[in-house]
Amino acid sequence: MKKAAFFSFLFLILGCSPSIEDMKEEVMAIHDKVMPEMGTINRLAKELKVIAGDSLSTKDQRIEIKKHIDALETADDAMMSWMAEYKAPGNDLSAEKAKEILQKEKEKISIVRDQMLNSISDAKALLSKLEKK
Repeated sequence: MKKAAFFSFLFLILGCSPSIEDMKEEVMAIHDKVMPEMGTINRLAKELKVIAGDSLSTKDQRIEIKKHIDALETADDAMMSWMAEYKAPGNDLSAEKAKEILQKEKEKISIVRDQMLNSISDAKALLSKLEKK
């Protein structure tokens, strides 16, 4: 990730265009940073499901918990879909077309990253709130 960020910064300063390989590294660096959080997503969803099934939880709590479980599962699905659909551009494409594809993939995986991190943060906040009650 540091290498990719450095190159992006360098290209911005120098006004150069990043190479296709550098762009591939940027895309995969974003993926690689958040992929380990899939376990966190699954763990948090399980914890919330246990609380939702607790007879002491209120209807409002169960509704709020479900909303967070849905957000976690949506983020999980988004990552799985992105991985299934991602295909690095081949050598048969022009450099311009390959860079265009990689820029779109970078945008897609950045959205997935944000979805994952936001759902994790929100679920952790909810768990903390519920534990204090």
